[in-house]
Parts: sequence; C-alpha cells; structure tokens
Amino acid sequence: MKGDLKWLASTEDPRDGATLLVSGSTHYLNVYDDSGWRFSDESQTEFCSTMQSLPSPPPLVYMDGFTNALVFDDTLHVAWRGFAADFLASCLILIFGKGVGLQRACENAGLWARARGYSLSIDEFSLSDDKFPSVNAKGYEIKICCTWLAAWLQSMLSATGDISP
Repeated sequence: MKGDLKWLASTEDPRDGATLLVSGSTHYLNVYDDSGWRFSDESQTEFCSTMQSLPSPPPLVYMDGFTNALVFDDTLHVAWRGFAADFLASCLILIFGKGVGLQRACENAGLWARARGYSLSIDEFSLSDDKFPSVNAKGYEIKICCTWLAAWLQSMLSATGDISP
C-alpha cells in the first residue's frame, strides 16, 4: 500500500482500536465478508432502480457483476481529504487564533502525535488562501490532528471547564 492508505491502515481508529485488516474488524478498510459496509438495508434491485431513474445514471449500474455492496463509504476522501480539513481549520482558528497561537497548536499536535508513535510531516498549520479556512495536509495528518484536537478539548474541559488555550 502507498501514501495515505498505508498510514490509515497502520493507525489506530478510536472506535475500532488497532486497525486490523482481518475478519471481524469494523474498520472501513476491512475487505472480508463480515465487514459492516457490505450490509445494506437497500436491495440491489432498489439501488439500481433508483440509480437508473436519475437524469444521468452512472454507467456503473449497467455493468455486469455490479452490486451495491461494491459501493461503500470512502472515509479517506470524503472525510479526511474532504470536509475534515475545512472543519479542522475553522476549529483551530476559533480556538487558537492565527499566528503564534496557531503555531503553538501545531507544535502541541506534533508532540502529542510523537508521544503516541505517530508522525506528522507538517511544521505549521498552513491554511489555504481561499475564502474559507482549510488545513493543507495529507488525509492521514488531518485524521491525526482531528484526533489530537478532540483529546486536547477533552483535557481542557476536564481540567478547567473551559476550552480557552
């Protein structure tokens, strides 16, 4: 495996414990028959009927061998490379501000990650130049930073009852 997929497959998922690509794992990368994403309330017939009724049905639904069990949540691209980068940046700015506060947050995240055996290649939380904030980082790093931020918020609330840095 390469890139983010390699890192995601080797990290610990807070809901699933260690990411084990074995039968019985609830992680979305589990490709075995017992994987949760394989089960759907919607039958193949219902799914294909819905897709085929669209103004521009995806050609995929007409392919021999296609089944809706092949379509599952791609957490890497939907969450970590999708909305999570924007969400993380917005949270960081609201909590830590820009400039020095943001740099301290990045250093904190790096220390937290290293203490848990993870590595971050980002030296600073660099934000996009677009009209909305977004952290420029790999999906793996967004996942680690979101996990760090959740842990940081929990520790601040437990210790002080406040989330001010």
